[in-house]
Amino acid sequence: MKLSRAFVELILDGKIRYLPPQNIYYRGEILQVKGEKYLPGTLIIDTGGNDNDPTKWHILYLPPKARRLLPVRLFLFDEIPDIFERVYPPQGTSDPRKYAVQIWKIRYPKGIEERAEYLKLSAE
Repeated sequence: MKLSRAFVELILDGKIRYLPPQNIYYRGEILQVKGEKYLPGTLIIDTGGNDNDPTKWHILYLPPKARRLLPVRLFLFDEIPDIFERVYPPQGTSDPRKYAVQIWKIRYPKGIEERAEYLKLSAE
């Protein structure tokens, strides 16, 4: 089954409005809504193996601010910025999100390393 679109029903001032979420996370993929009118944030859909029965799905709405949090980006969406390098689970792991523990090495930009060394030396 492929999900192409979803709508959220909102009741505002007694009127029913249907808006698509800005992003939909479904089966490891993020679908982005094109257009001007959308509900900001991400709708996460987990079918729990019941693809053909939406009444058994688990759905979570993440507001934009929560979506940008580093733990959400690292653990839920597997988005690793350039300054992080995954150490465990090892590279080549098919789905690292299935591991209970993940370890990253932080590669600080050169300017930060130089500044930290300068502050350390000037404190002595």
